[in-house]
Amino acid sequence: MGGHNRAKFKDDFCAVAAQPSCGCSINADYVAVCRPNWPDHAFVRKIKGNPNPPPKSFEAHHILCAASVGVMIVDAGGKGVGKLVGDTEWCINTRKNMIAMPLWGHTVKWYCNIPAVTLGAANRKAPPFKNLPQHDWDHTGNGGYQEEVDADLRDVVKDLKKAGHDTSTFDLAGELDALSSKFKSALKARGKRSGGTHAGWQAGRAAPNSQWYAPFSMAASVTAKGYPKLNFTQETMNKLKWLAKQLK
Repeated sequence: MGGHNRAKFKDDFCAVAAQPSCGCSINADYVAVCRPNWPDHAFVRKIKGNPNPPPKSFEAHHILCAASVGVMIVDAGGKGVGKLVGDTEWCINTRKNMIAMPLWGHTVKWYCNIPAVTLGAANRKAPPFKNLPQHDWDHTGNGGYQEEVDADLRDVVKDLKKAGHDTSTFDLAGELDALSSKFKSALKARGKRSGGTHAGWQAGRAAPNSQWYAPFSMAASVTAKGYPKLNFTQETMNKLKWLAKQLK
């Protein structure tokens, strides 16, 4: 699903990913409902056009993505569909549809000492966000997590159009909550592949060409990435210098 339109709603149905609140009848704060127990473990991302970005403690992930629900459910056409959606009280920002996730930068910061010009892996215990995939690893793209969500949402849309104006034959909120539960369980299970993220990090140190990266991916089909190492291009070294400066 291309783009990230995070402001879709229809009457009682809300797909507005807004913070601190979305303004619907449920009016949930999607960051607050999933705030984890690692708030002090933050890193500063390099954001184009923003020379002083704020530290990022975690990523508040919508399990059913806001863009997908907005386009596929809120904008769904068909006889009686709009009314059925609008009459359904459901909010994308509730705890059922949220999970706190780390970014790859959180993992690198946790495990690595980063002086001015080197990146050296340190022997550390598992982080508080162990066994959770990284929000920026296979979230989008071909075969990514969002494609999986979209595929299941298409089935919901088919049933929604069959139901039409008869709300008694179709529980849209229940269907979406069930999908949220399914993918939340899937993400937690994927973070435990190959023994989990801590075992994966250690496996990568011992064998960088192994599939150490499996538990770090959000998707069923994992995209390989290189393990952090000491031989870098000058461009990468410049980025590491910038990151090291932010972590002081």
